[in-house]
Amino acid sequence: MPRPHRQIAEEYGLSLQQVKRLSAKGVNVYNDEEIRSAIDALQKRPGQVVEISGEGGVYESLENVEEIEKDIAKATSLDDVRIGKGKLESAHLGIKIKKELGELMSKGDADQAMMRIGVAMVAFMDKVGNEIGPRCAGKDEAEITEEFEKIKINGLNLLANMESEFWETRKNDE
Repeated sequence: MPRPHRQIAEEYGLSLQQVKRLSAKGVNVYNDEEIRSAIDALQKRPGQVVEISGEGGVYESLENVEEIEKDIAKATSLDDVRIGKGKLESAHLGIKIKKELGELMSKGDADQAMMRIGVAMVAFMDKVGNEIGPRCAGKDEAEITEEFEKIKINGLNLLANMESEFWETRKNDE
C-alpha cells in the first residue's frame, strides 16, 4: 500500500502542498528515486539529497536568510560557520523549491501584478469621474444612491476580475 502524502512530506522535509504539486507535475512521489530526482533537479545539484528543513521547518523568508547571515558573521568557530552555511543553503533551497512549486513569487512579479490592477482601477475611477455628472443629473437622492451602488459593484467586479486574471496567469505559469 502506498505511503500517504503526509508521510512523504515528513520524510523529505516538504509541506503536504509541495508533495501534491510535485505529484501534479507528474512526479511519482511514491518512488523514492523519482522524488529525490525532482528535489535534485530543483537544487541543480544532481546526486545530492540535502535536508531542507531547519529546526522550525523549511526556511521560507528572506528575514530568516538575513538572520542566518548575521549569525555567520558573529560566529566564533569554524564549526559555527559550517553550521550557518548549511542553514543558509537550506534556506536558499527552501525558497527555490517554493518558487518552483509556485508557492512564492518574486517581488518584481508581485509589483507588476499590483501595478496592472492599480492602472485598471485608476482608469475605472477616471471613467466614473467623467460619467458621474451626466448619470446623476436631474435625479433625486434615492436614484443617485442607486447609481453609486451600481458604480461600486462595477468597481468591485473589475477588481475581482483583475485578481482572477492574476491567479489564472500564475496557475498557467506553473
